[in-house]
Amino acid sequence: MHMGDGDTGPKMVEKFALKQKEYNDEFTVREVKIREDFQRNLEAKEAEMRQREESLNMRSREVEDLAAQELRRLDMEIRTLQDERTRLLAKAVKKLKK
Repeated sequence: MHMGDGDTGPKMVEKFALKQKEYNDEFTVREVKIREDFQRNLEAKEAEMRQREESLNMRSREVEDLAAQELRRLDMEIRTLQDERTRLLAKAVKKLKK
């Protein structure tokens, strides 16, 4: 729709109203598409974040389990060394008493 310089009156108002309606319709279509794209991107990002969070939680549990295992191992080693020290001290005391 081309509006010429001489267009005035009802025809011009009709053309303007039609152009405005076309613009509003196009704007509405674009807005809907942008909202849908945004929602789709948001859902994808939320899914990715949930997956990453679960992965981090699993890794955290693994690290905690490994730390607990290492602590138990070190406690056993300390007990073993203390027992050996006690045994050796008892042996040394026996030798000194002779």
